[in-house]
Order: sequence, then structure tokens, then C-alpha cells
Amino acid sequence: MLFVVGRTPGRLDGMIAVGKGSFLNEVIRIAGGRNVLSESPVTYPRISIEAVMRLDPDVIVDMGDMAETTGVTEAHIQSVVKLWHSQSRIRAVKDKNVFAVAADIFVVPGPRVTDTAEAFSRMLFREGAR
Repeated sequence: MLFVVGRTPGRLDGMIAVGKGSFLNEVIRIAGGRNVLSESPVTYPRISIEAVMRLDPDVIVDMGDMAETTGVTEAHIQSVVKLWHSQSRIRAVKDKNVFAVAADIFVVPGPRVTDTAEAFSRMLFREGAR
């Protein structure tokens, strides 16, 4: 799984993803997944689309340009998923396992971390996901 927490709005560049040391890295593991950047020495590394292609994740979670978690429309969420459609060589895109999220459970560690783990589990283990 690759979790993108930041990027240039409307584009697949300037990406920042979850690496080793982040609470989200641990929650992905607890949910039964493997963060493709779990060995990164940087907690939130900058990555390029070329790096994503090399990592070839089976699931992509993109929160990239939705730092504000309230008021995000379904149209915005769908536009984020559509950004990835041009990258059909990436396994997650090819298998339709790209998810856009805009919820504070993915931003703020706390008692709802179980909700975060359950959300990751649903993304990881749905039909077709690995």
C-alpha cells in the first residue's frame, strides 16, 4: 500500500507519502498491509510518479490535496481517483484499487485509530485487492 498525504493539487507531482516512523505506517501493518515505503529512513518522504511506478503498489490511498477534511465533495474525491487513471501500468490503478480519502481519522492519531485500521483493512482486502 502507498498512502499519499500531500501533493500538488490536481497533479501527480510534489507527492509526500507515509514512510517509516509514522503512526499510519504502523496502522497499515496492523490492518494486515505492507507500506511500500516502510523501509524509508524518512517519516514522510517526497516521491515522484516514477518512484511510484517502481514501487508498483497494489493499493494507493490518496489524501494528497485534501488537508481540509471537512466540506470535501464527492466530485473532488472522484477527481482525485481520476488523476491516477493515466498511470495504468501501476498495479493499484490497473486493478482499480485507488482510494481518495478526506477524513481526520487519517490525520490525527487518537482513540479512533481502530476506525483507521478498519478502513485500511477494507481497502486492502476488498475483491481484487492484495
